[in-house]
Amino acid sequence: MSKFMAELNGASAREINKADSVIDRKIWWNFYDHIIRNEADFFKHLNYLHQNPIKHGLTKDFSYKFSSYDAWIRRKGKEYLDDAFEKYPIVDFKSFNDDF
Repeated sequence: MSKFMAELNGASAREINKADSVIDRKIWWNFYDHIIRNEADFFKHLNYLHQNPIKHGLTKDFSYKFSSYDAWIRRKGKEYLDDAFEKYPIVDFKSFNDDF
């Protein structure tokens, strides 16, 4: 799994940097293997994936180029995702922009 993730992270980082016309920007910092254990765990991770780029100031909303947010909206509806974000919040979420 570690070798696969290293290759995936390297390839995706190169593509993201190419799309943004940036050279050698570090995109991925860590990789953790985690088994989803229940519904709450699933939604906490789903919310983290959607909110992390906002937290780090990479985008201002959920509808960014590499996000699955719009696909989830089409599949389950906005009310479904809003409910998941409210029911399973990311406790330590603080936007990068909140510091300014």
